[in-house]
Amino acid sequence: MPRINEFLRTLCIAALTLSLPAAGLCSGPDTLWTRTCGTAFIDRGRSICEENGYVIAGHTWRPGVFSSAYFVKFDVGGAVEWTKTYDGAENDIKSIARTSDGFIAAGYYVDSVHIDHGMYLMKLDWNGDTLWTRVYGDTMWECANSVLESHYGGYLLAGDRRGGEVWDMYAVRTDDLGDTLWTRVYGGDGQDIASSAVETYDHGFALAGGTRSFGATFGDFYLVRTDEDGDTLWMRTYGGDFGEHAYCMRETSDGGFIVVGYTDSYGAGNGDFYLVRTSEDGDTLWTRVYGGSGSDVAYSVAETPDGGFMVVGGTASFGSGLQDVYIVRTDANGDSIWTWVHGGSMNDFAHSIILGTSNVYLLAGYTQSWGAGDADVYFIAFQEDLSSVTGERAPIDALRLSSAAPNPFRGQTRVEYEIPRNSSIDLVVYNTRGQEVRRLVKSYRSAGRHAVIWDGRDNSGEEVPSGVYFLKFSDGHREINSKVVLIR
Repeated sequence: MPRINEFLRTLCIAALTLSLPAAGLCSGPDTLWTRTCGTAFIDRGRSICEENGYVIAGHTWRPGVFSSAYFVKFDVGGAVEWTKTYDGAENDIKSIARTSDGFIAAGYYVDSVHIDHGMYLMKLDWNGDTLWTRVYGDTMWECANSVLESHYGGYLLAGDRRGGEVWDMYAVRTDDLGDTLWTRVYGGDGQDIASSAVETYDHGFALAGGTRSFGATFGDFYLVRTDEDGDTLWMRTYGGDFGEHAYCMRETSDGGFIVVGYTDSYGAGNGDFYLVRTSEDGDTLWTRVYGGSGSDVAYSVAETPDGGFMVVGGTASFGSGLQDVYIVRTDANGDSIWTWVHGGSMNDFAHSIILGTSNVYLLAGYTQSWGAGDADVYFIAFQEDLSSVTGERAPIDALRLSSAAPNPFRGQTRVEYEIPRNSSIDLVVYNTRGQEVRRLVKSYRSAGRHAVIWDGRDNSGEEVPSGVYFLKFSDGHREINSKVVLIR
């Protein structure tokens, strides 16, 4: 069991750095602040979530210790509240998510004698202290690259399982205590990896990454859509004759997907930002490529309040350093509104971006240009002037519940809702007697537009009779009600 170590030698620097001018059609972001945090050695931020401040997860490397899980908690103004390292084995955290009672984080684990290894799951309380840990795997090498809390409780881990030349996309579904409910393997005879996963509006899952089993020889984007039990509904590949790999995928407000990574098949250089926008069935709506003559890789994406996208990663084509933080802001059609390059003389990367409260974007990665060590966790908070951005939809400024569609309905109906800030959401169906029929949503949701399907069944999975039902939508502060009619 890894041992908690407050790591008193950690030096965290709240350092304001200068940003480079933006390039694009409109003004770039308004940087609120940048921060670095780390030791005298190598520290990298991989993933970020929001909870009364912000938590960045990743790893720290020190001579003789290998890699250790590393967490940094910042308050809402960017000051460090605490840091945690977890020693006793080699482990690395690739993903963190806020849960209803703390945080869940996932990556990989190797014991001190390099015999036991596998996907690694950590349950943390609000102070970053370990409640429990789990390791999943067998005789192969397993690694989790993404983790989420499910609507039905418990967690989904997505990553890969490696055995010789064959790598499989691998998913593990657990209960609230981390005990395995099911595992699934996706892929073929080549190398298949899940880098990102989401729970979809109908409570199934979607996994995105790369494949060398299907599509082009050198690799394609790989998107797998499953039901709630992990069984495949469909799979798609996207790319050209050379190599592509997807690092991040989000479900969009219309139930489709935005997938980002890099391409060697298209563009100007040795790898470029590659964006693929799909329908909910995985059909391509559009693709876009951004970059220059060097290597440019997109690692993360967030949907913007106006239906566009904020894509972040690293660039060797632009900027003053070896690699710099690279942000491309697009409209809903993937066309560039502005781009922003930020960095110093060394390597600076953005690995994760989320849209936080008050339309503040939070970006996590690492920097070798500033900080205390060979590499430090790098944290940037910025906003943009939405008045200068022409989008298809207005920014979300209030809690909203749209009418169910279709309504009346026979088989199923889709319910869309909007939340202006990251919140714990309840969306419940009641009958005319005021009795709960079906709890559609009870979980923490990020700011933005969301949707959920009601299939006319109750919490036990039984069909309910024809009649009038009521939807109650609440974020704990405000409640909205709506009516829906079911016809059998």
